[in-house]
Amino acid sequence: MQCLKMIIGALALAASLSGCLAVWGSTYKVRYQNETGIAIDFDPMVTTLGNVQVVAQDHCNRYGKDAFVRHDDKNSWNVRSIQFVCRAP
Repeated sequence: MQCLKMIIGALALAASLSGCLAVWGSTYKVRYQNETGIAIDFDPMVTTLGNVQVVAQDHCNRYGKDAFVRHDDKNSWNVRSIQFVCRAP
């Protein structure tokens, strides 16, 4: 019985941690992107700021620019929204 409770608890934890992953189908969601910047939502429980910065830099590289954080916000569900601006080096 104790083992069953542990399994159920572990499954509940895994389901709660993968909530954004299930909704977005990825560890992050690009809200918008163009030649001037990119906005990305992500759950810090699922991925890191470093991984999101790589996505932003890859986007800005298309325009020969570097990605810089413009705005960083967190909502009540612990989802972070970061806006990056693409600037010439």
